[in-house]
Amino acid sequence: MEPSTNLKSFLEALFFVSDDNAELEGYTIFDICENEENRGTLEKISRFLESFEEYLVCEHPDLHSAAMDSNRSFGSEVYFSLSGHGVGYWDWSGKEGEQIQEALERFAKTKYLFEQIYLFAQDGKVWIEGLL
Repeated sequence: MEPSTNLKSFLEALFFVSDDNAELEGYTIFDICENEENRGTLEKISRFLESFEEYLVCEHPDLHSAAMDSNRSFGSEVYFSLSGHGVGYWDWSGKEGEQIQEALERFAKTKYLFEQIYLFAQDGKVWIEGLL
């Protein structure tokens, strides 16, 4: 599976918050093991990102434009916004960030959807673990 731009930026954010994990040093998103379990997790994340973007286009087109014009990419903003890492749409200055965050939480039906996802390295590959 070739990851979309949004999935790549989501995974880059996940690697960024995992940078204190010494076992991941030197690994990138392209080192993720392509076993069935990881593929399933990546497909779920990808579907969530695509569905949320479609939701914004249909329900909040003005917020979709703002979300796509972010300093951080769409996938990483979504990850940070629903993982409890202290940044995300909600930390934007102005009303748009709060509105995007509210729309995202409504869509996800939770405030911390990605809080339990983490990475680890084993056998020269990166594995994704956690609830989704």
